[in-house]
Amino acid sequence: MVCLLGSDNIWLRYNYLKIWNLRTLDPGPCREYVVKWYFDPKANSCAQFWFGGCQGNKNQFDSQEGCRKSCVKM
Repeated sequence: MVCLLGSDNIWLRYNYLKIWNLRTLDPGPCREYVVKWYFDPKANSCAQFWFGGCQGNKNQFDSQEGCRKSCVKM
């Protein structure tokens, strides 16, 4: 997954934010409970959540660093 939120291209940033707003936190229906990280575009930050281990969406990262490097606008 790649976030373009750091881009100077305003059109790209606006449209990507629209997509991200649709990709809210989704832990999935399973019950494996693995710690993952997700990007919150409104807060421009990453946070931990319990991922169920199946389904969900692409707004999940294995580490806080991976989430920050990919998504957080500096």
